[in-house]
Amino acid sequence: MQPVRLLFLLLLPGCTLTPSIDPSSVFSGPLRYQQSSAGLGRSFTPWWKSFGDSRLDRDIRKALADNLAQKQLATRIEQASASLRREGAALFPQVDLAGSLDYDSIDPGNSLKAASFGSLLSWEVDVWGRIRSGVQARQSERDAAFQDWLGGRLLLSAAVAETRMTILERRAQLVVLKSQIETNTTLLELVQARVGQGISSRVDLLQQERQLDATRALVPPTEADLAAALYALDVLTGSAPGTLSRGNRASLPALPAMPAAGIPSDLLKNRPDLLAQWNRILALDAEVGQALADRLPRLVIGASIDRGSFDGIASTITGLISEATLPVIDGGARRAEVELRRARLKEALLAYSNLYLEAIRDVETALIRERKQAERIRLSKRQLDTARKTLEETRIRYSQGLSDYLPVIDALTAVQTLELSIVALEREALVLRIGLHRAIGGPMTPTPPPEFSS
Repeated sequence: MQPVRLLFLLLLPGCTLTPSIDPSSVFSGPLRYQQSSAGLGRSFTPWWKSFGDSRLDRDIRKALADNLAQKQLATRIEQASASLRREGAALFPQVDLAGSLDYDSIDPGNSLKAASFGSLLSWEVDVWGRIRSGVQARQSERDAAFQDWLGGRLLLSAAVAETRMTILERRAQLVVLKSQIETNTTLLELVQARVGQGISSRVDLLQQERQLDATRALVPPTEADLAAALYALDVLTGSAPGTLSRGNRASLPALPAMPAAGIPSDLLKNRPDLLAQWNRILALDAEVGQALADRLPRLVIGASIDRGSFDGIASTITGLISEATLPVIDGGARRAEVELRRARLKEALLAYSNLYLEAIRDVETALIRERKQAERIRLSKRQLDTARKTLEETRIRYSQGLSDYLPVIDALTAVQTLELSIVALEREALVLRIGLHRAIGGPMTPTPPPEFSS
């Protein structure tokens, strides 16, 4: 190739053949949520701090630092970074060193015949942006890995919070059960006295004994569930089960004020799973450009320097090589590769649109479920108030001999069932709030990518 033409190609501005993504292929989404509330408040602090539970804050911070599954996600960023560096190395000249010795075993006195040492330089001039498109693809994949890591932090914080609420629920239920056992024991003593006086029948006594035993039977599985939740929280925080102290709080926190759900388009910048999927789309788009550039000519420049000694004569040989390669006939392989990558890009765009739809659904569902859960708790508390009044009336009638003990047992069972049920409903309301934060993407603390030792 003539020097002028070679210089022209070297100075030619590189053009990356990366096609633009058609915006019409991405689902736009609605302008607002159907279940939006006028009482939404804006907050930029980590979402779990709204519960006002210092133990929850410590557990989540420890989990984010020590959880082993989260550390596993972090290594994927390290892998993607290494892949990016490997891809980017092709943009620079490659230099290889080589040496050789030639011996003649027939003549022991003069066995060394030739020796040489040299270097070889090879550099592909990225005229059409084939290599740069690959670098861009790896960069987007690394960004996707980082968003996966951020998404893991969001899911991990939600899992820790849900487990913490389960622990508090089980402890609160044990407190309720203890109170119910005391109540049932007092009633049993009352019935025993009445049976001893001949006022009540032995059937009343058996009924109350059964009620007491049924309440006591709820304690072991509740304690087992509490222990299982404590062990699960230990593992989430990166510790061996049973090695950490979790305090003794036995009450659920109050439901905080509703967070800001914003508008559906906010999900595109707040949810890590959507951001990760978009970066994968950018990577596939760059790979389409890489496949397009692969159909165009390649220019490779090479140079060599070789210092050798042959039978005592030393010499230095230098050379400059330029090579251009143009694909002519490949059976349609390169065209098929372009079509394959475009099809993968189309699939990724459809997956992104579907993921966006599912994200909007998650927020809508969380909002409506929380609203209906509040109604359910309010009605259950009214029901409990009525059940307690009924229990008081039936106990009075029973003590006056106006009725048998069966209405008392029925009312007592209703009261004690509702007491445990309301604790569970309040925990479910808190879990629904956690789910809403997970659906809207936090907010989480801004976090840089993890650092790795070299």
